[in-house]
Amino acid sequence: MASTARVVAIAAALAARGPGRQSAAAAADALATSGLDPALATSGLAFQSLRPDAAADLYTRSPDAASEFTLGPGADGTLASYAVARTGKRRGVAFFGNMRPANCAGATELSLQYRVAEPQSVYGFAHLRVVLLEGSHCEEDAEADACDAWPGDELEQYFSFHPGVLDDTSGLWKELRIPLCGDESPESPFWRLDAFGAAGDGMLDPTYLRGYQIQVVGSNPTSKKAMSDVTGSIEFKDLACVGADLLGNALRLPSWDEAEEHLEIGGLRRKLPLGAMIDLDVEEEALRVEWAAVPAVPPRAVAVTHKLPPDARYLVAGTSASIAYDVGAATFNFAVLDDPAAVPEDVEAGQGQISGDGMDLRRSVAGTGKGRLVYEMTPGEDVEGFRITFPLAPESGKLVVSDLRTSTDDAAAGAPRCSASEARPECARVEDVVFDVLPSTRTIVYGHRDCCERCLADATCLFFMVEGGADSGARQDPACHLFPELENVRAAEAGEAGVFRAFWISAAERRGALCDACDCQDGSVDCSNRDLKTLPFAGDDRYERLDLRGNPNLALLASNAGPADLASVKLPSSVAHLAPDAFPRVGELVPATNAKRSNVISTSDAFYAHKCCGRGEARGGLAFCDYEPHAPGVDATIASDAKYSDSTLAQTLTENSDHWGEAAETLELCAEFCAFTEVCAAFTYSEPKSKSLVIKPVCSLHSQTTEIEASSARKQAFYAGLPPRTRAADGASVVATPTRVDAARDGDVYYEATYAVRLGATPTRGAVWVTPALDRPDAAAATLDPSRKLDAIFEPSTFALYEANRSVTVTMKVEADLAKTRTLVVEHVVVACDAAFTDVKDAVRVTLEPPPARHSDDDGARRARRRFNKRLAVAGIVIGCLVALGLVGWGTWAARRSLKKKAELERERAFVVQEQVVLARERIGEFQSAFAVVRGDVFLGLGALGRDLHHETLRDRGELIFYDGVKDVERSRARGEVTLFLSHQWLGFEDPDPCGVHYAAMCSAVKAVSAKSLAPPRDLRVWVDIVSIPQRNRSSQRLAIASLATFASSTDYFVVVAPPARHSGTGKLCDRATFRSRAWCRAEVMSCWARRGAASMFVFSNNGLEPFKTSGKEFLESLDVFDGDLTCCALGHPDRQPCDREEMLQPMLGLFAEIYKHRRVGPCRLSRAASTGLRCVPCDPDDGETKDAPDDEEPPAVLAEQRTPWTPRATPPSDSYSVIEPLLEKLYPRTFEWVAEDSDGRVVEEIPLFGDLIDAAKYYVDLGDEPPPARPPDFAPGSNARRRTPNPHAKHGRRWSSRQSSTRTTRSGSLDTTTTHGSAHGTSRTSPFPSVRTFMRSASTVSARPPRPHGTPSQ
Repeated sequence: MASTARVVAIAAALAARGPGRQSAAAAADALATSGLDPALATSGLAFQSLRPDAAADLYTRSPDAASEFTLGPGADGTLASYAVARTGKRRGVAFFGNMRPANCAGATELSLQYRVAEPQSVYGFAHLRVVLLEGSHCEEDAEADACDAWPGDELEQYFSFHPGVLDDTSGLWKELRIPLCGDESPESPFWRLDAFGAAGDGMLDPTYLRGYQIQVVGSNPTSKKAMSDVTGSIEFKDLACVGADLLGNALRLPSWDEAEEHLEIGGLRRKLPLGAMIDLDVEEEALRVEWAAVPAVPPRAVAVTHKLPPDARYLVAGTSASIAYDVGAATFNFAVLDDPAAVPEDVEAGQGQISGDGMDLRRSVAGTGKGRLVYEMTPGEDVEGFRITFPLAPESGKLVVSDLRTSTDDAAAGAPRCSASEARPECARVEDVVFDVLPSTRTIVYGHRDCCERCLADATCLFFMVEGGADSGARQDPACHLFPELENVRAAEAGEAGVFRAFWISAAERRGALCDACDCQDGSVDCSNRDLKTLPFAGDDRYERLDLRGNPNLALLASNAGPADLASVKLPSSVAHLAPDAFPRVGELVPATNAKRSNVISTSDAFYAHKCCGRGEARGGLAFCDYEPHAPGVDATIASDAKYSDSTLAQTLTENSDHWGEAAETLELCAEFCAFTEVCAAFTYSEPKSKSLVIKPVCSLHSQTTEIEASSARKQAFYAGLPPRTRAADGASVVATPTRVDAARDGDVYYEATYAVRLGATPTRGAVWVTPALDRPDAAAATLDPSRKLDAIFEPSTFALYEANRSVTVTMKVEADLAKTRTLVVEHVVVACDAAFTDVKDAVRVTLEPPPARHSDDDGARRARRRFNKRLAVAGIVIGCLVALGLVGWGTWAARRSLKKKAELERERAFVVQEQVVLARERIGEFQSAFAVVRGDVFLGLGALGRDLHHETLRDRGELIFYDGVKDVERSRARGEVTLFLSHQWLGFEDPDPCGVHYAAMCSAVKAVSAKSLAPPRDLRVWVDIVSIPQRNRSSQRLAIASLATFASSTDYFVVVAPPARHSGTGKLCDRATFRSRAWCRAEVMSCWARRGAASMFVFSNNGLEPFKTSGKEFLESLDVFDGDLTCCALGHPDRQPCDREEMLQPMLGLFAEIYKHRRVGPCRLSRAASTGLRCVPCDPDDGETKDAPDDEEPPAVLAEQRTPWTPRATPPSDSYSVIEPLLEKLYPRTFEWVAEDSDGRVVEEIPLFGDLIDAAKYYVDLGDEPPPARPPDFAPGSNARRRTPNPHAKHGRRWSSRQSSTRTTRSGSLDTTTTHGSAHGTSRTSPFPSVRTFMRSASTVSARPPRPHGTPSQ
């Protein structure tokens, strides 16, 4: 038969075991009498008929006790009243549904009819979700019964999101039509979320649907304060599958399903052999036939014939039909009837007949035992019914048939794949850009799939941006952002390209007509000063000139936005992105004189808005941006069919390597790994030429470059490349020539010098921005004229270079009144996209000569002066001889005295080193100052951070909470309190957050941590430097700073807050990159990572909390604490104060000793017990933790396992020592240059930092509890962080303090020797470390210095 309405209900084909089971006849009657819209009522039987009497058959559930669904009969359907909680530890969720196994193969959409009876009480708080429960993985599961349990936790769960439905105020019946496909993409109509249900195959297969849920879900709670629930009600009718060709649908026989209601078993007429006893029954949607006492006379066969009703949904024109059976040892036949004559005339439609005539079927399939029969159907045949034939032998038996379905040839293809929705022409894509979100932007969470339609429905929307999608790979909530105007359009960064997609509305109706908005006369269009936000529609009209100046809100001119064939276009100063084809076939594009940076430039040295923009296509007199963001290996130069010699091989990586095995996955990753590995000067990558070859890719790192060798291997492809570091050494850098320039004098006080700047090679991508500046301009000014600041002017002040064949001439003008010759040093600040171009090759030294003297001595005075000089020389020689004799005698005496004191000095030196190591190990394990925190709700109410709102202010208010030790923090954690460490960079020298930028971001971070940890703000304990560290008492402040490493590693959450903002003192941009460059920020990151691991570390951004990345170049930078920037160094160490690097020595030394103590060696971790000595403790291969550790081997207190269900487990890296071991010399420098500025100029000292303390720490950790030997190894001490005394006799530019003078004396006695970090003993070498007696004066204390805000040294 030809099916008229090819729509099938999602019907229970096998086992409708839940309370929601309902007869098909009742559903059909309800469908006919419910008063549905006729256009909807023809959709056929519903998956679940949600009529007024269906409420009792449904399940309800609310994961949180405060939310609930109440079901009851409505006017036309089931009325669902909901209450969703607004307070608590998680978002409110309430849902109802049922378990109904079904087969919806061939359906294209899911239909849900609804009417909002009462809109939700808080607009936009909650949204509607429809969830399908799919069990394709349950078909062969031994525990398949778990797949039938409500609420379907063992099934794949596919979600569709419908924001705005609960806010409908029309009260009319409406219909949701959802495409019936789903996968793991956020853009799919049904999205499988990782956090819910079984993993399965990640593809929605309508053939194996087992149930559904209808959910009302609220937003995340923002306050623990009691608030009324959000309430509302919505009425539902039928939930159904709809589509044009519904093949493979499940068996749902109306006559069988109602068999128990009829005396003659579902209206089946009986014509049976005399004496035969046959019983028919329907159980769990299957037909069961049993027979007994059959006489031994023919006929001995029975046929059950069924005639299809006119609206049958379970047999349609497919290519095959199949049915499951269980007939024991008998033979069972099945056939589809396509001949009306084969159906008895007295059988009514929808019923059937049981006859004992044993007729033979002309075409049938047979089966024995248990299985499934497949009947090949004739294409295009009209199906009238089907017939089941079985013999009545042996004398008793039974037959069970079920799951009748049809299918097509392509049914085995499995679940349908979601195809991308066709883009509407009114919504035009703007490639590779991101719109900055404004206060006027309207954001709809989960509105990403229909963002275009939402923008078209909003009369004020001109632009929109989709966040999240198929290419993003992100799991944050996708959203739709609607813009009535734009302020900035910027190039998408590397991590944003797949997350954000920007569009503009190109429809003429929304943009308006060009000549209606502007003045059109004689082929010219004047759109100046019209406050345009988008370019009006020009249509097919032709114009010659277009003036767009004076439109400050016109930021985007997208593709084909303007008229074609224009002679000239005057652009507005506000345009941030101009598409190359915005004005097709334009003659001239005229930029504004004060135009901000965009994606076009008009001169060869102008700036694009982004450093990764290279000069691309030229059109209309402008060069457009050729944008290439960062990608792995993008800055390396690579040659194919080439390799470097194995003689320089430093490291070989494969996919099975213990560390950084991912570097061997691709050529690009190999190049990127070489770029951030300091020992790598070149790399070779090999991979098989065919996937069928069993050859693993190899990434080889070379310590130096050699001549490239050609490769002709047949099975392997070789690539040789250079990282940016090597390219820079080979000339790929900024070069200034000449490096020494004599300034030309113009008068007595004016000087001018010129030199050229060029690139040694063409960058691989983007531009190189160069800004010339004096090195230490304040010191240079004092050198030239102490009475006034130096006035130096550079022309150009900054410029951009794009290729190697162009140079820029820089002119420097200086005003100075000199009495003697001076030399100024000009350095260059470089910003480049190509990592090779990081600095100039040489600084430029400019010599300033004073004007010639204007007077001369007479000849007599000169002769008298020469005579006096001769006499003075003779006297000097005599005195020198006498002094030399005295020095020889004194030297002999001093040498004998030195030998006597040598042993004493060595003992004192060993004591100093031992005390430094022991003190550092003790202090890292416990607070040196009280751990001061503030409650989360109090922090959110502060309103700002600054000089007037600091530690002492909150202490006097009684709003600070103090923990005296680590144990106190653990006890608070057991009470459910969560500690949060906020790390940030100060935005001013005296004020940490002058404009409140960081405070706003911190408040958002506190709320995000509250939501993630399920702890209300009142239970949060927030640490932030200006609030938690004393600011007035310098001694208390120093103790707190000394405990920063312990503070950072004792908290439950470590969050980096670094939104883009300007520094009030320098005007420079501060963001994540500058945060990573600060030494104190690196110290906090290093401490938390080494002691707690990355599980508790996050970075807060516009996307919320993001996990802290612990791989790649940026992570290794974060560990290099002592190479970071410090404010004390930028200020020139006023009053000759010690450097903050010396302040960090003790906590970092203690942290290293702890890392070294718990290091991992091969398959074990070293451990020392008093009873057994040094030994290996086996490690768990999964997490690296030791097993059966000795009783006296206590882990650090901060790693105690006391925690609450709302705080992350402390999981230190399995082997942190293996990460830092190759970098010990860099991470823990022995010396550093201390630079100070005073009235006489610049003072530079090379002073010790760690000295041999790293070797000493290893020695004493390995020594354990054993007493030190009488003569321990001679280790050089580290810094003692003391104020330096000026030496008035030192030369300018290299001025040694009195401490350094004594150091040189000690070295002459051969006492200061050191070894490399690799061993405790080694070849001796001289070392610029301070004398022992200098350290004995203050081995563990530091002198007081004037107080300054904590942010000055720390951030």
